[in-house]
Amino acid sequence: MKEAPPSRAAFLEAGRQILLTSGWRILLGGLTVRSVCERAGISATTFAKIWPNRARQGLLSGHERFVNDLLGTLAGHGARATEDLLGREVLRVFTPNQRDPRRALRPLAEWDAKVVREDLGLRVRTLIATFARDHTGAVKSVRDEYDDLTGKSAAAYSVTLASWGGELRKPFTPKNIAVVLTALVEGMALRWLLDPKAVPEGLFGDAVVALIGSVVDVDQRHQHIDDVMEPITREVMRSYRMGVDGKVPNDPREAIIAAAKEEFAQRSYYQTHLNHIATHAGVPHGALKALFATKSEILDAGLNLIYESLQSRARDDQLVNRPPEERVPRHLERLATAATENRVWFDALMMRSIHELTHSPLEPTTKPLDFPALLTPSIESGQSTGTFTNTLPAHDLATLLTNNVLLHALNRRAHNTPETASSVCTVLLDGISARR
Repeated sequence: MKEAPPSRAAFLEAGRQILLTSGWRILLGGLTVRSVCERAGISATTFAKIWPNRARQGLLSGHERFVNDLLGTLAGHGARATEDLLGREVLRVFTPNQRDPRRALRPLAEWDAKVVREDLGLRVRTLIATFARDHTGAVKSVRDEYDDLTGKSAAAYSVTLASWGGELRKPFTPKNIAVVLTALVEGMALRWLLDPKAVPEGLFGDAVVALIGSVVDVDQRHQHIDDVMEPITREVMRSYRMGVDGKVPNDPREAIIAAAKEEFAQRSYYQTHLNHIATHAGVPHGALKALFATKSEILDAGLNLIYESLQSRARDDQLVNRPPEERVPRHLERLATAATENRVWFDALMMRSIHELTHSPLEPTTKPLDFPALLTPSIESGQSTGTFTNTLPAHDLATLLTNNVLLHALNRRAHNTPETASSVCTVLLDGISARR
């Protein structure tokens, strides 16, 4: 491949230096060909050979094509990203020893803040964000630079977390923590460049300690970031209820069910506790316990309308004398549809079921909803007519079919519900058929 002449690189570097060092005066003179040639110390004739002036017939002029090339190569020169300064420093500070992280975090953060303030890369990105957001090459170069920095930083953070024996509270990952910290340090560096008194020494270090202290969970309880706010939230909600009217919601049962659905979606069924639901619903913990003794009861209440609908339609199929080999796939398709449309509740149901297979229940429960029981009468009917095998009890076969449909519906989310039910029926329903 033909190499670009060194004069081309010199012109581009000259344009870059003019943009970054001229200050407001560039608004007076602009980025002219003459100024670029003078800065590069190369003649305008050489410039014209590299970027010929072909402004006719809709073609860009040489000046325009130079600016286009310049914007496409403007970013990506900062040592903070290209030399992985931050990643190397993080590993240097934390991996050799286990000293107090607070004493290490603050000087590390202040070092990074100083590097960012002195790195021309920040000014380049600010310039592109202001003047070239619509230039594809410029935006791509910035994104590539950020992606590189994020990847290297995230790798260093992962090693550090492992050395601490910790993990990040959901939804944070090493990658998005790297994005947050980069945005924070660049934002504070920009403020410092314009208003240094507003960003005193140590402020960024304190902010990093606060952030890391919130997102890192060394107890590995698989918590959500909202749990950090739990004591504050509980107190604020308690004070609010006492100060406003001291009353529970007009329909506390529905408020609890709605709150549980949101908490299950955010934390998962395992990690949601009754106090989370009570706080979210604005219901005192004692009142919640009076309505629902356990989390499992709240789950069943959330599933109850779905269960009753499936039960009613299964009964209708039986009343109109559909044959068992028709009733079973119809029910399984309805079940797959229900699971797809109500993923939060069915995800929670599967978590509860899997846990109870290997553990004694952690909480006393009322008899939970039995979804396989909705299919059992159809299996029994098929067994009595010789359509289905009798090698297993009807409820066991119904459980096998029900659980497989739910697992397929919840794990293979790209499949539509007829495909989900059909795949289970093809393998399992044919397998239990007595007429093969």
